[in-house]
Amino acid sequence: MADDAQSVPTPDEPAPAETVPTPATTVTESVAPAEPTPEVVPEVSQSAGQATKSADSPVDDTFIGGTPETAVPPISESASPEPQPVAPIPVSPSPQQPSAEQIVQATQSKRWSDADRARAVATRARKYEARLAKIVEYARTHGRVANDSIVKLLRVSDATASRYAKMLAARGVLAQEGKGRGAHYNFKP
Repeated sequence: MADDAQSVPTPDEPAPAETVPTPATTVTESVAPAEPTPEVVPEVSQSAGQATKSADSPVDDTFIGGTPETAVPPISESASPEPQPVAPIPVSPSPQQPSAEQIVQATQSKRWSDADRARAVATRARKYEARLAKIVEYARTHGRVANDSIVKLLRVSDATASRYAKMLAARGVLAQEGKGRGAHYNFKP
């Protein structure tokens, strides 16, 4: 084992001299460009009646794929297509910006008059009263009405149905019985 261990110089022993590599002479060689390797075309098995091309046979430039239907004409340098002139794209004139007067007139024409407002309020009130009339008619035919019936009848939210029923109870058309989830409204004749 002592032979295998690397010897460490002790302070009494002189250190072994280190060897310094000497520079080798460099030879510059010119490297010729590598020749392209010939492309190897594997044999393709073809259907009966067609000749088989091998890698050693010359390739016919008139068609590729073995059938005349896929024939590709040979490329000639003189038959390059002429570039076709491109028609200019018509540029539409930019739309004119409206003047300040036109903007003011357009804004003023969209303002509601007092008559327009009155008609809108009247239309909304008619629709509201028509909904309440539907609830009263339902309560008259069935004897009573609950919020879920109003929701289905008018296709409104539960809060809106409750508000309509309370409005009719306040007018004295319906009488509320119960509270909470079990509340319903009876028709008052």
